[in-house]
Amino acid sequence: MSFYPSLPERHHLSQLWKRFPRGLQPLLALNDAFLRETDSDLEVGERELIAAHVSALNGCEYCYYSHIRYAGAFGIDEDVFGEMEINISHDSLRPAMTAALLYAGKLTEAPRSIEQRDYDSLVAAGWSEDAINDIVNVTALYGYMNRLLEGSGMKENIPSPSFDAGNARNSRYSDMLKVVQGG
Repeated sequence: MSFYPSLPERHHLSQLWKRFPRGLQPLLALNDAFLRETDSDLEVGERELIAAHVSALNGCEYCYYSHIRYAGAFGIDEDVFGEMEINISHDSLRPAMTAALLYAGKLTEAPRSIEQRDYDSLVAAGWSEDAINDIVNVTALYGYMNRLLEGSGMKENIPSPSFDAGNARNSRYSDMLKVVQGG
């Protein structure tokens, strides 16, 4: 569904970006920087898991279902995922990840309530400053992405029949530029 009359009722995110391309290249580069770069203490799947968790908390089904597919492709156990919720204390997650998801949840739902002790709990869980910065940035980025989709009326995420975990692991968000630009 879309609120924009210039877009079909059911469409993929690429159609939204074809119609409104301003800012797309830096946005996709930002997604690559925080979700695909390998110089992070968080695994790619764990960053995708944060994106899914934030999306669930924000009620953005489109992003939630997209990011659980990517988190799974990058090794997150499918039993972690419920209907629009993440089991943040699932046995398959390392304890530090539970702390990261708690922090991302609080930052999403009550950002003004974040305190030094919240940050300190991440340090106590073993996260470095760089990792905490990644947690904060993925959380912030998906607050933005969720509002972009919800504000556009994009509610339904229909999985591509061609989605393949292997291809997903080799993809970057900036690959979407080729699709949007017709290449």
